[in-house]
This record gives sequence, C-alpha cells and structure tokens, in this order.
Amino acid sequence: MIRKQVENGLITRDPPLLYYMQGLRAGLRPNGHTFMYLLKALVSGQEVKEGEEVHASVVRTGFACSEFVSGALLGFYVACGLVGKGRQVFDEMRQPGLVLWTLIIRAYVCVTFPEKALELFRTMREVGLTPDMVAISTVVSACGLLGDLGVAKAMHCFIEKSGIEVDAFVSSTLISTYGECGSLDYAYRFFQETPMKNIVVWNTMIHQSVEHNNLELGKQLFQSMPDRDVVSWNSMIGGFARIGQYQEALTWFHEMEFSGVSPNALTLLSTLSACASHGALDTGAWIHAYVDKNDMNRDGSLDSSLIDMYSKCGDIDKAVQIFEESTRRDLFTWTSIVCGLAMHGRGEKALHYFSKMKEAQVQPDDVTMVGVLSACAHAGLLDQGWWYFQSMEKVFGLVPKVEHYGCMVDLLGRMGCLKEAYDLIMGMPMEANEIIWGAFLSACRVHNNVELGEVAARRLLGLDPRDPWARVMLSNMYAEEAKWDRSMGLRKEIKKKGLKKSPGCSSIEVNGSVHGFLVGDNSHPCYTEINSMVEKIEKLMRL
Repeated sequence: MIRKQVENGLITRDPPLLYYMQGLRAGLRPNGHTFMYLLKALVSGQEVKEGEEVHASVVRTGFACSEFVSGALLGFYVACGLVGKGRQVFDEMRQPGLVLWTLIIRAYVCVTFPEKALELFRTMREVGLTPDMVAISTVVSACGLLGDLGVAKAMHCFIEKSGIEVDAFVSSTLISTYGECGSLDYAYRFFQETPMKNIVVWNTMIHQSVEHNNLELGKQLFQSMPDRDVVSWNSMIGGFARIGQYQEALTWFHEMEFSGVSPNALTLLSTLSACASHGALDTGAWIHAYVDKNDMNRDGSLDSSLIDMYSKCGDIDKAVQIFEESTRRDLFTWTSIVCGLAMHGRGEKALHYFSKMKEAQVQPDDVTMVGVLSACAHAGLLDQGWWYFQSMEKVFGLVPKVEHYGCMVDLLGRMGCLKEAYDLIMGMPMEANEIIWGAFLSACRVHNNVELGEVAARRLLGLDPRDPWARVMLSNMYAEEAKWDRSMGLRKEIKKKGLKKSPGCSSIEVNGSVHGFLVGDNSHPCYTEINSMVEKIEKLMRL
C-alpha cells in the first residue's frame, strides 16, 4: 500500500504516516518494504519527528534486525543531518555490509568530522572488508578535510599497495586532496602519472592550480586539454577575478564566447564581479541583457551581483531599478543596495532601504553594517552613526570589526570630532591598521590639526616606514602652518630615500576593453590624440 502510494506520487502530498496509520487500522501488517518506502518518502521532506516514530515502530515490530530496514533508517538519519542517531543505528547492526560502512563514513565527511571517518575506515579494514572505489574516494575526501599531507600520502600508498584499480573519480579526488593539504606539487605529480585523465580530472587539476594562485600552470593545462567545458572556462575566469586581474578575466570571458561554450550562472557571477571591480559597465550591461534574453535569472540569484556591478560602475539608478524589480529580497540583495547607495553618497536613501530591510525581518551581517555606517558618514549623520555602531552587538548580535571602527573614525573625522575619533581608536579591542590611521590622518589634514596629525603620521610610519603618503600629508600640514623647515625636511627625506607616492589611476571602457591611465603616464598608444582632446576640452571649459 505504502509502496504504491509512493510510486504514484500521492505520499508527497499528504503526511506519509497518515497512510501508514490508515493501513494499520485496516488490519494490514507492515513488512520490511513498508518501512523502507515510508522512510524514503520522509527523507524528501526532512520529517525528523515522523522518522523517529517510524524508527519506534521498526523496533516494536522486530524489523530492527533487518539489514535493509536498518540501512534505510541509517540513510534517513544521515540525509537529515542527524549523524549521531545514524551512528546509533549503525552500531546496533550485527554485520553491516560495505555499502552501510561507506554511508556512515561519508556522513562524517559531510559534517566535517574527518578524524571519525578515518577511524571508521580503519575499523572497517580490521573486520575484513575490502573497500571499493566509492569507499576509497570517500576516505580520500576525509584526508583532504583533515589537511594533513602525511595522512593523504599514506592513503595514496595504501591504494597503490592494495592493488585497487584507480578510476577517474578517485584520481580527481586524490588531486583535490593533495591540493587541500597544501601541496600543488604532489597534486600535479599524481596528475602527470595517472593514466585516467577524463575531463573531470583535467578540470580538477586546473581548479587546484587556480586555487594555489598558479595561473600560469592553469593556463598551460587549459591549453593542453583535449576537450573543454563550461567548468574549465569558469575555473580560469574565476581564478583571474579572484586575484584581482579583472581585465584578464574579461578577456577569457570574451574568448569563451568565441569558442561557442555557453556560460552558466557561475560564469556570469565571476564575470559580473570582474566588471564591478574593473568598471566595465558596457560588458556588465551586455551580460545583463544576455541574462534577460536567456531567462537565466528566474530565481533572482543574480540580482545582488547585478546591483553590485551597476553600483560600482557608476549607474546607481539602474542598480536601484533592479532592486525594485527583484522578487528575491534576501540578505545579499539588501546589502548590495545599501552599500551601493552609501558608495554614491546617497546616505539617507541607503538608511531608508536599511529601515525597510529591518521591516522585512532580514537580519543584517557585518557587510551590511559597513554600508550603514558608511552611509551615515557620507550623509553627516553623527548621532545615527553612533546609534547604529553601539547597537551592532546589542540589537543585531554583531561584534564590531576593524572595518566598522574605520567607518566611525571616518564619520567623526568628517564632522571635525578629532578628539573623539582618537579616543575611539585608542579604545579599540584590536590594533588599528593603516586604513584606520590613514582615515584619521586625512581628517587631521582637512581640519589642519597638526598635533594629532603628527600622532597619526608616526603610527602609519610605524606600520610602514617607507610610506610616502604619510610624509606628504604631514608636510602639507606643516606648510599650511608656515612651518617651512619641517615641511621641507620631510620633502627632502622623501627624495633622499627614493620614496614615491602611488600615482592616481582612472579607467574607461571602450568597445569592451578597459583602458587605464596613470598620472604622468604617456605609454598609451593613443596618447597624442587623447592629450590633444583633453586640451580642447580644457579650452572649451575656460570659454
């Protein structure tokens, strides 16, 4: 009866136990298949309480000794994340087979208890069971979670000595494990030696190369692949985006287009991130159009990335439009719009959305609060900024981090409250970094407080003795106070030590390529034409 209802799909629409109880009242006695199908139906809904009731029925009716029923119970508890209860069922079995040993070992791997998984594997070997490919790959994964290269090498040695034929799945798992244990060399050595190289193995090796920031090796492997799929391209695009080589990431994305491989959601997330960080608005807008045309954002999972991209590329109105049209108002979309508006100096608007976020009962995180405090700083809302900062722990359960202190120093500095900003820095539970002291020094420069500016400059130079920026700022402050000897002394020190301030940089996207310009740089191939146009614009502005 239960089996028929499961197969007909009825049991997914009504409580499975209802049918079970109806069967009992009708005088039907359950058998092993009844419990197995009942537990299978309960797994999909993660109905723990009902599963425990079935477990009690299994014990009462004497089916606990059935390996098949006990296996179904074990599978149910593991699928529901109750590994402890699953282990109890497993320990009560008389002679569990290889499949059940593998299942409980995998359960410990899934909940990141690799020590327990390896301990069970040793016990399994002691009782005389020979592992198969599935069991081996599971245990190798546990070695990766443990992060111990010695254990990983020992497991590799065991596999070789056991004579078990290694398939592509185990090969890719071993490569991942060596990578997770911090040894790209061992991963690459095994990759070169293994004869089982399907596309999954190639992709795994490329992924590990990228994860270890060895993009050159990743490129070599990519170019040597007999076949490539979207995963191969994603590894390279995501790798370049992760290390800040955004132009390279966009170049790989365009090459992917020309190769005829269609991007998926992960491709678009990486590429939108690169567009946002590189200011590539045209490419980002093209991706947005591509997403809409191919209906790739039906669940709204790309909304936060699109909002972030448009915000960072300067089109905040488009970012707001996407947010207003979004049906997925989760933490990430709310945070993206709050931070985007704060970044554009629309502090009050950002706080308005934060209020709506609280009304929607979405709990903010650390990043959201950075956006909120930054919004207060841009809008000059000192009292509100203090309230939000002080309520982080009391109201939202968030411990302020150095970024939040930095926002408050910036806010206090903008409002001229330098003494309060200094006191806040000195009372921080962590050491102030370059960003904190840099923000404080900038505020001292704006309000020309030489005394506190000297303190901030000394702190910055203590963190980085070769920092030219702190010396330049302090020199300018001395000059405004007509302290020419001190000002010139710092300038001479900068020149003598050969210190150079990082030049300002701007960028613009033209026909899908982003062109960067540094102060005083004349290396661009179109430098003469650009310079001529700038001169014409200056003349028009004077007129």
